[in-house]
Amino acid sequence: MFSLTFVVACLLLHVSSSSPRILDSIDYVLFVSDRHMECSQYPLKLLRNYLPGSEIHFITTPDLAAEQEQVNDDPMMSYYSIETSPETEELEQTYVHSGVNDREYELFCFMRWLHMANHIRTSGLHGNVLVIDSDVDVLTSALRLIETTNPTCLECTFLSIELGAVSIIHTEQIVAFSNYLLWVYRQSPKHLTAYIKQWGILRQIDTKRNDKDDDQINSDQIIHFSDMWAIKAYCLTKGT
Repeated sequence: MFSLTFVVACLLLHVSSSSPRILDSIDYVLFVSDRHMECSQYPLKLLRNYLPGSEIHFITTPDLAAEQEQVNDDPMMSYYSIETSPETEELEQTYVHSGVNDREYELFCFMRWLHMANHIRTSGLHGNVLVIDSDVDVLTSALRLIETTNPTCLECTFLSIELGAVSIIHTEQIVAFSNYLLWVYRQSPKHLTAYIKQWGILRQIDTKRNDKDDDQINSDQIIHFSDMWAIKAYCLTKGT
C-alpha cells in the first residue's frame, strides 16, 4: 500500500469516502505528552476500541510513565520516558518562536517529533504510525475523520481537523521529518523568516491596553507557525 522509498506524492486530505480501511493499516499509535490529562486511561481505551490491533506507545515524563504503567491493563499499550538527545538539545537552542501560543508550548509540539524519532530508532519500530495532537482530538473528531477517510498514500498523510491535526506517517518518514525540522531551524535568519512566512498562517490576536485613560482592545496580526504547518510543508514538498 506504500513504498518504503519516498516516491509517491503525499496528500493534504480534506475529502472523505465511505471506506474505513485505513484503520487496518495502522501499526502503531504514538503519543508524546508531558501533561497528566493526556495520560488518562479513558481516551486511550476509547482509542483501543477503534484500533484493536495497533500497539500504543505513550512517551511522557518519567513520573507519569511510572504512574500510568501501574494502572495499565492493556498488553499492547506501553509507557516510555522522554529522553533528551543531541537533536532535542539542538532544537531547544535553535528554535525561533512565531505563533499565538507561548514559546514553551509550541517548542514541545516540535520537540515531540524528535522524541518519536528517537523512540523509533531505539525500539526498532517499522510501520505506519498514527499521531494525534491530544486526547481532545481522540474524544472528538480525529477518529471519526480517520474512519471515513481512505487515502492512497500512507507515507506522509496529513489530515487537518478543527481542533488540531492528525498525521498518518511511516516510521521512516517520522525520522526523516525530525531531521527536516532540524534543517528548518538551521537556516539563516533571513531564510528562516522567509520559510515561516511561506508556510505559516496569518492569525489575529487581541491585546488589551490598560492605560489610565484608555481601556480598549487592540488587534494585531502574527504569522503562526507550528509543527502541523511544518509537516504540511514537508508532505507537500517531499522534504526538499
